[in-house]
Amino acid sequence: MFRADRSSVCLSPVQLPKSLRYICLTTAFSALDFKTDVKLRKALADNIHDCTIIIVAQRISTILNADKIVVLDEGRIAGIGTHSELMENCEVYRQIAHSQLSQKDLAAIDNAKGGAVNA
Repeated sequence: MFRADRSSVCLSPVQLPKSLRYICLTTAFSALDFKTDVKLRKALADNIHDCTIIIVAQRISTILNADKIVVLDEGRIAGIGTHSELMENCEVYRQIAHSQLSQKDLAAIDNAKGGAVNA
């Protein structure tokens, strides 16, 4: 885990090079409030194409719709997959999800994705 408690985030419009292949967003996301986090992720999805975006996150809501999530536990890979796959197959991810999201939120996510959530 990274310390972000004293970090500040500056967001401004930038012109990204067309040859950009990777963007890595680290602990800056943890310093964002929920609404700004959602806006930034939407802007990235709407404007960044043919580019791999790597997000290092502590909040499930930040990476919920990622194509692939890698769960680390004490420096080791505990699971790899989508949110739905990890809810089914990764106890570490499931524990984090249950600690951060309510049962109602998890059920709504499950219904939207058409999968099953372990209680």
